[in-house]
Amino acid sequence: MAIRAYKKSLNKFKKTKSINDHIALTEENIKRDLELNFYHQENAINQPFNITKLHNALSGCKSKSPEKAYDMIWRNRVLKIIQEFDINGKMFIFLQNFLKNRTIQVKAHNELSNTYLTENGLPQGSVIRIPKPIKHLLFSDDCHIYCSGQNIKTTMEILQQALNILQNWSNMTRKVNVSVSKTVRKTENLKLFLNNSEIPFCKSLRILGMIFDNKLNWTQHLKKLKSSCKMKMNIMKTLSHHTWGADTKSLLNIYKSLIMSRLNYGSIVYSTAKENLLKILDPLHNEGIRISIGAFRTSPIDIILCYAGELTLKLQREKDILIYGIKRKSTPNQTFKIHTSVKNKITFQKFPPWLWKIQLNTELTQYNKHETNPTIIISHFKEIIQNKYSSFLQIYTDASKSQHGTGFAIIKDETNILHKLPQENSIFTAENYALLETIRYINITSSNNNILTRSPSTPKPLLEKRNNPKHPNRTIFYRKKYRIYVGLSHIGISGNEIADKSADIVTKTILRSTITDIPAKDINKSVRNKINMTWQSYWDSISPSNKLKKIKRCTKKWHYLQNLNKRQEVTLTRVRIGHSFLTHSFLISKDPPPICSKCQEDLTIQYIILDCPDLQNIRSTLSIPNNLEEALHEDNTIQILNFLTKINIVNNL
Repeated sequence: MAIRAYKKSLNKFKKTKSINDHIALTEENIKRDLELNFYHQENAINQPFNITKLHNALSGCKSKSPEKAYDMIWRNRVLKIIQEFDINGKMFIFLQNFLKNRTIQVKAHNELSNTYLTENGLPQGSVIRIPKPIKHLLFSDDCHIYCSGQNIKTTMEILQQALNILQNWSNMTRKVNVSVSKTVRKTENLKLFLNNSEIPFCKSLRILGMIFDNKLNWTQHLKKLKSSCKMKMNIMKTLSHHTWGADTKSLLNIYKSLIMSRLNYGSIVYSTAKENLLKILDPLHNEGIRISIGAFRTSPIDIILCYAGELTLKLQREKDILIYGIKRKSTPNQTFKIHTSVKNKITFQKFPPWLWKIQLNTELTQYNKHETNPTIIISHFKEIIQNKYSSFLQIYTDASKSQHGTGFAIIKDETNILHKLPQENSIFTAENYALLETIRYINITSSNNNILTRSPSTPKPLLEKRNNPKHPNRTIFYRKKYRIYVGLSHIGISGNEIADKSADIVTKTILRSTITDIPAKDINKSVRNKINMTWQSYWDSISPSNKLKKIKRCTKKWHYLQNLNKRQEVTLTRVRIGHSFLTHSFLISKDPPPICSKCQEDLTIQYIILDCPDLQNIRSTLSIPNNLEEALHEDNTIQILNFLTKINIVNNL
């Protein structure tokens, strides 16, 4: 019978691991439709049906991007390929009806959004149910189940019960074929069975790309990570040719995409490994940065990282851990306990964003305040207020940030609302809080008000109608209209001038913060600044004799000129670092240090740039400064390149 052949084919579809084969994984109501339309009719299909053809047709629909195939595959293409394989009749009609008129709704706090038709994507299968206290991780076609307990016998029975339920579900539905050969257990003194076969013990287990060994020392994972990154490093070496290779900025982006992303993945977990074990990744990071900037092989590691403006892997891991901890701490209903002064700053909106009713006027943003006469802007502003909002009361808001702190002011006639925020808060956060407090004030008094703000970036996220937990104004818009007016300048507008002065006074006169909440985004910025200060402190502690420190005292990344070729970029890098093939190749070849053929002095970058008397006339002609820091500074790039080209040593560096 057709339905039996169809059911038998389900396991075949799953075994191919084609994402688009999930078209065959339907819910129980689809199974009932199949039985009604096919099983109880003798002539269910108009023509002979070949299940292999359907399998081949669906295999032809495979996407090259698996992570997007679930949502983005074009259904018409699926149906077209199915027809090309001569699959017609009621089977084709069933598949066609199965895919069309699919809808989606979003539910938030018992409020449903409008219904929308989905144009792309394929329906997916059911969720695997596992009894408590079993916990599970399910990603794609990989499932990990685990359980903790004090009695190993009881724990083993609970795990075995879960495996039996999983196997019975697989046998009854035939939706997923559980692979016994790929199933392993992590605990040695447990005996578990799947499909009457004992599950083998494995000392290491790979979960979402992380290799968990039996001692949790991450030795296997770090060694595997090192070998995989070494293979990717060959791409960097190929693209970094000194004549026709990619520019420095592109190579750094490629390194961060291919290798750095792998090193950062899971770093907050494997950072618990011993320090000596973590150091096996440092050479990969150092080599990737060195290849990207074109530094010579003998260049010191600290100089390479400082010149590129990149952190060490240790500092990068510390930054990732702190940012992750702040993210978890600022998430509502979190179970991750962390000892920190950071409070829970995020409270999700009470009502869905599609119920918001906000009117935003941005007519003045068409003017460039730096190029437009202020009289024109003021005239247009008064015209809009008179013609559209004459019956409304005007409320003006402004924010200010200085070395004393951050604050904002709300001005309405004789009413002044002033607040000071912690120093860590950004000006954007202060403007958001100003808008938040203004709408709270309107809710208490009257809704017949206009809110005037000078920042167009503050109210615009409110119109995106999405759940943005980083926006502090997401909890108050519900079944009430608000008119927010965006201006460009406070000059000539009395309300804006008063708000601007009041916000500036707040930061200087109010000693303590009246609002102590700090968004996670601003805390993350403080974390990055702290990590950068740690890296800067280490750079300051290095001996002043360091070649790069003589010209670069800050770890901040230098800018790269856009019109330089690869050879010029490599030349600049090696001259500024002080290590080049001309001056330091003897360290590799074990030859004597090079000397100047005319002066018989040691040949160094500083000697070539400043001291060689034979090159004094060329220095004077090109106005090369007598100080090494000024001569090799990023502002003097063109002059130093002309000098090195004039003395004909560019290709020797």
